[in-house]
Amino acid sequence: MPDEKNVSKFASSSQTRDALLKPAECGLRVEKITLARNNCVKVTARTPDIDKIKACTGLAEIGLKISEDIKSLPRLIIHGIPADMCPEDIKRDLMAQNLNGFHNDDVKIIYIYPLKQNRSTTSCVIEVSPAIRRALFNRGRIFLHFLACNFVDHVRILQCFRCLAFGHFARDCKAMPSCGHCSEPHESKDCKRKDQPPICCNCRGLSGAATSDIAHSALDAAKCPILGKKIKDKIVNTNYG
Repeated sequence: MPDEKNVSKFASSSQTRDALLKPAECGLRVEKITLARNNCVKVTARTPDIDKIKACTGLAEIGLKISEDIKSLPRLIIHGIPADMCPEDIKRDLMAQNLNGFHNDDVKIIYIYPLKQNRSTTSCVIEVSPAIRRALFNRGRIFLHFLACNFVDHVRILQCFRCLAFGHFARDCKAMPSCGHCSEPHESKDCKRKDQPPICCNCRGLSGAATSDIAHSALDAAKCPILGKKIKDKIVNTNYG
């Protein structure tokens, strides 16, 4: 990426890419180069090659700097948690009953789902280290209080339920609504065409998309290639160890 003193020197990501070192000069094994925001370039290379890129003094001389992409920690969603347990109780029992010997700071309570009517248990999202994730999956269950709880990986993509675009919540949305079923300009809950085949508003916007390519909901990760790719990218950028 351009350093603070040379931001105006590189007007686009393409210019940054063209100024980047040539792989042959450093013996690099570059797998992919992707243009990114703010005139940056993302280089995907084999792990040993990262040090070669960092060691290249020529980059600093032309006003570029290296920032290594840090992967996210894995998240798990635990089901069947007693409704009366607060975050402190969950973390205490999680460590005491399941993770003896692991460090307390390697577990973070992210979110506890609101209790549904006539239910005595709820679900909770936690963020853990790769080692703790492995240990929990080796056990197969998470024990909390007097219950054995099921859990799975939690891979969530931030998608607006109002306009169905990505990167923001519905409460912050300033765009026109888009239906998750028929793709027309109204919210999904107000759709009057639920008896008709779905149309994905995101895939519909792609040029050259055939009718068969858009016959799914924009919220269906199993069928929508756009949402599916974002989930795959999220998994790739998570540190599972």
